[in-house]
Amino acid sequence: MIFLSSREHFWEKQNKLIYMKRKNFYFASANTGDGFVNFLDKISEDGFMYIVKGGSGTGKSTMMKNIARHFWEAGYSVEYYHCSTDPQSIDGIRIVEKNVAVVDGTAPHIVNPHIVGVTHKILDVGQFIGDVCSEKNNLKTLTTEKSKHYKKMYGYLSAAKMIDDINFDIEMDGISGNIVAKKAKDVFAKIKNIDVQGQNKTLFLQSINTHFVDLEKQNNFKKVVFSAGRYEAFLVFKKLLKMLQENKICHTKILDSLNPEFIHAIILDNKIIIKNIKNNKKTNKIIEKNNILIKKLIKNAELEVTLSRRIHGQIEDIYVPKVDFAGVANLTQKTIEEIEKFEG
Repeated sequence: MIFLSSREHFWEKQNKLIYMKRKNFYFASANTGDGFVNFLDKISEDGFMYIVKGGSGTGKSTMMKNIARHFWEAGYSVEYYHCSTDPQSIDGIRIVEKNVAVVDGTAPHIVNPHIVGVTHKILDVGQFIGDVCSEKNNLKTLTTEKSKHYKKMYGYLSAAKMIDDINFDIEMDGISGNIVAKKAKDVFAKIKNIDVQGQNKTLFLQSINTHFVDLEKQNNFKKVVFSAGRYEAFLVFKKLLKMLQENKICHTKILDSLNPEFIHAIILDNKIIIKNIKNNKKTNKIIEKNNILIKKLIKNAELEVTLSRRIHGQIEDIYVPKVDFAGVANLTQKTIEEIEKFEG
């Protein structure tokens, strides 16, 4: 089977070459056992990035969705970067052929400009917020309560990761280095001749929030698979990653959402996913018991996210009536017009 790169993937109509546009969906950040891990500032390296600043409920996500919709309808490929805590919301978008991104630069995913006007531009939607001083004490209380739930969530996820690390140490004794090397070579043989466009990135496909979200199906990837246990797969991915780097094959490294030290999958050209199909080999009884504990801890973390989201909704309810959304819409249109001038 021959896979075509995004630049080569086209059909012919009336003697005109029309490139096939694609939508892709990722998480650029995640709530993990190592805390909040964020790669949002690196989704458009060597390109241009708009950084949107503003508070809760000010229309940042809607602004990015509208920009993405405009360029999708104009025939461009678009990458969507969902909020790890609320996947219905967007943390960022990237217009692929123009290599222009628009991202939410407010906490917790702080994005700072390198050279304003050259590599980055700040879009301030906070300027459209009216007077909320009368809600000062209420906002402080809600923000403090929200932070407490996040702290508990990270505590549960940290404990779950510690147990996961113990499982890895236990299983390491039964993993064959020769088998790991063979599986990595077999996978590399299937993909080494693929022409891959783009840049190396590190992202997530899964997110632990109010419930577990996996974006793989939304991307409709072609699959290259191998069979291994969770911890054996990590070692296969490490070897495979080294081969890709040595052969200068562009790739997107997908990290595990609980334990970001682990590689969950590798994406090539936004179209092909290299993934592990877990085998049914019985694991150590201690590992089985530990996995039950991990699931319980993750459920506790999800509950804390649910509680924090309710508070976030209350904060938004305070801001939304105070926002001049006509001003946000005008800024959105102006940004679209600027992006249209980029040649990519």
